[in-house]
Amino acid sequence: MNNRTHARWPKRLLCLALAIVFVFFSARVYYRLTDDFRLVHITHNLPFYLDAETVVTAQDKELLDKISKQPFTYIGKGAQSYAFLSEDGEHVLKFFKFKHLKPHWLVQYLPNIGPFKEVKEKSIARKKRQFHSVFDGYQLAYNRHRKESGLLYIHLSSTNEIGQSVELFDKIGRRHILDMDANIFVVQERVVVNRHAMKEALNNGDLALAKLRIHQIVNHYLAEYDKGIYDRDHGVLHNMGFIGDRTIRLDVGKLSRAPRMKEQVHWEPDLKIVALKYHHWMKDKYPEYYDEVISSLEQELAKAFGKPYQISE
Repeated sequence: MNNRTHARWPKRLLCLALAIVFVFFSARVYYRLTDDFRLVHITHNLPFYLDAETVVTAQDKELLDKISKQPFTYIGKGAQSYAFLSEDGEHVLKFFKFKHLKPHWLVQYLPNIGPFKEVKEKSIARKKRQFHSVFDGYQLAYNRHRKESGLLYIHLSSTNEIGQSVELFDKIGRRHILDMDANIFVVQERVVVNRHAMKEALNNGDLALAKLRIHQIVNHYLAEYDKGIYDRDHGVLHNMGFIGDRTIRLDVGKLSRAPRMKEQVHWEPDLKIVALKYHHWMKDKYPEYYDEVISSLEQELAKAFGKPYQISE
């Protein structure tokens, strides 16, 4: 290898490094601009949720016809779904993030031999459990907790009865048309997220309203325990909200049947976790109001527990 060839190598390595850095940052910029929303991420060929019996009633058809006549604009994403708001501001369409609910495409190419087969089977089984867990949560909420979750319609399997498409505009304004019969989605009432409701009250110095909001949320949890329903997601500030004075659980993908939660020995520790979420948030965001608001929460919990309670314990 001559000196000229030696001289080229550092330049080649530098160009390669710059190319890798460019691709990495381009991908990050794209992700930030779009939230990585793509149609391939909200579709799933098989299996559809076979436990679901999707029946389109006359009332459902009326709602879906109304929805199909207006565009929906991207408003954000959660751990399990992308959300779009209707033009009239009344309804939210949610599409599941199937990129998290199905095996990575590389897993499909693993050979069915030796340790590769075991890894492949375990990965597929894990995603299948996750898939069904999320859909079980939505089916449970729709059947037994519909008003409290703001769900108006769930479409967890394919149909041939809707006969409509919906127009979506993603985060960067790209237009998409989706066949409502062929795609999985849910329709939910528009909700004011608990965090925003609390901020609005506290920014206005309305401590009475902030305390009322917490009181309403605590009662919501107690009502769920009484039904034998349990939510594994304790995101009380981002996963709970309000429609007027009605409390709503926004994301029900981690909701499950749990008859044991009817017993205080089981629900009391869970409610203490919810209280800790408020404790940390108030201390971080509104320390000037912490004592008064958290004291009110402690009184609320003491009443529920039937004994004195302090979060600091």
